[in-house]
Amino acid sequence: MRTVFVACEQQVKSSKVSGRPLRVVIERPQTIHLGAEVVERSWRSTVERALFECAMRVDLIGGIEHLAEALANGARNADARRMATLAKSFGGRGSAAVRRLASLAHALGLPLALNPEVSKSQSMIRLDPRDPRDVWVDSALKWRGASPLKSYER
Repeated sequence: MRTVFVACEQQVKSSKVSGRPLRVVIERPQTIHLGAEVVERSWRSTVERALFECAMRVDLIGGIEHLAEALANGARNADARRMATLAKSFGGRGSAAVRRLASLAHALGLPLALNPEVSKSQSMIRLDPRDPRDVWVDSALKWRGASPLKSYER
């Protein structure tokens, strides 16, 4: 059964929503509504925010394979400028997320024009922070992303 993830400013007592397991992600008041739209009495992430969140929390979505799948499905509808704005609002974690997305989009040949500024002195980021192996590195080290998966390189 799939878990429902919601962002809240504080922990909630409920453990289920519509019979599904509920997982609360605590977020700061300054960022909770960025990249979200009002839907009746609640908020829903835009495609940019959803992809950005997936890239920021790869551990919650089940790994880099799921991020690649989400990106392949959503890249054509995503606005790179909105993602860049989100990245700035989230600081270092946001920068790493947009670098993951840029690296994957480029490797998969997706039409997402992300171009985060990355200096050669910046450290490598793992596309999946849970996996310490570095088998694949994005071409020319442009975004300095590394992954244990060779299959993303075309």
